[in-house]
Amino acid sequence: CNGASTAAELPTQDLVPFEDVAVFFSMEERALLDSEQKALYQKDMLESKRNVASLDPLMAVSSSPGTSVLCSGRSTAAELPTQIFNIMSKKRRCKFNDDLRSEFPFIKKTKSDYMVKCETCNGEFSILHGGKNDISKHLETQKHKRCLNTAASTSKIQEFFRKTTYGNEEKKLALAEGLMSFHAINHNHSFRSMDCTSQVVKKLFNKKFACARTKSEAIVCNVLSPYAFSQLNRNLEKINFISVYSDASNHKDIKLFPTIIRFFDSETGIKIRILDFVSLPGETSEIIFSSIINILEKNNVKDKIIAYCADNTNANFGGKVRRGTNNIFYKLNKNLNQNIIGVGCAAHIIHNAIQTAADLLPIDVENIVTKIYSYFYIYTVRVEMLKEFCETAEVEYQKILGYSKTRWLALLPAVERILKIYDSLKSYFLSQDKCPRILEEFFEKESSKIWLEFVHNQA
Repeated sequence: CNGASTAAELPTQDLVPFEDVAVFFSMEERALLDSEQKALYQKDMLESKRNVASLDPLMAVSSSPGTSVLCSGRSTAAELPTQIFNIMSKKRRCKFNDDLRSEFPFIKKTKSDYMVKCETCNGEFSILHGGKNDISKHLETQKHKRCLNTAASTSKIQEFFRKTTYGNEEKKLALAEGLMSFHAINHNHSFRSMDCTSQVVKKLFNKKFACARTKSEAIVCNVLSPYAFSQLNRNLEKINFISVYSDASNHKDIKLFPTIIRFFDSETGIKIRILDFVSLPGETSEIIFSSIINILEKNNVKDKIIAYCADNTNANFGGKVRRGTNNIFYKLNKNLNQNIIGVGCAAHIIHNAIQTAADLLPIDVENIVTKIYSYFYIYTVRVEMLKEFCETAEVEYQKILGYSKTRWLALLPAVERILKIYDSLKSYFLSQDKCPRILEEFFEKESSKIWLEFVHNQA
């Protein structure tokens, strides 16, 4: 080194190994550095070298006793990388061993023993010289900390799947979710309502409870419904006779047809059960007949039918006298090759009979009920005045009910409500200056209440 004394000639206590203050990179690691990082590295190494050399102008920084690699103030930035690599090549290299693997399970070895990869942040780095210290430095990097925060706020995909084995707690939770789903359909609640209900139960009782609309629908359709139908089919195996009911219901542009059966069970008595619920492209007698036959055959009860119940329409029974061949009742008899009993809708029969008879009465009951309801419908002041008349007459106030003409029998509760506060209503209307003429004439007649009682008793 330019004629200077060797490290062996200097006092041992004055020697400062350059490796103690230097940071070494392998050739592979150096290749990964960009130009700015290389410049910064050379600058820091030169500064470290100068600091060590400043301790003694004649002192050399050696890689091992008896050899001189760098001399004070003599090395240039261009010579430094090669000199450092020569020192590094003689230094002991670290490997990723079993102890490191046990302590840092998220660190995995890659293409060499000293190159590792962090599975948390997906970053690769070397532990060639620092070993465990290199891993500790990596854990303090911003990239690794950012990935840790992200992982802490994100659930793993495995957490969305139930375990295949269930303990007592899991079984209790499954039973609770099944019971809540059954409660919803038993009380005609919508699946959408389960979004709120599930959160309430989770907050109050069990943090693991989760049974919102999607899950409750899956439980009902895939668990409860198949089980209910399997139980029904087992019961039907012991039954000899059944009656079939059919009807239709419009749900926007969808035509829904439930097929219901009624039978007698020697253990539990008369039962009514839904056999199927289908959507059909129309409501002609041929379409409905084909659907009923297919459902009966699918459930092996075709030979057990003894009666057919439906509305008194032409498509179902061919009119009042039940003639013709283009109706469901006739086609069932022909297909089954027997004379089954045809039962029309009793409510429709009563509806038609009472409505026809009521039209002959001296008062128009439907019109009176509708007029009284309309008079109080949205008028709070009138309702409050009627309440005062009820208090004077010592009669409990009853809210006036409306009436829908789609079903005449719906008139019954409306008439019943008027009769309960008839005296108060009569006093109220006869005291009004601008009472509707039809209501004034109605309450002035003493026979009006008798006719209301007559209609109420008949209905």
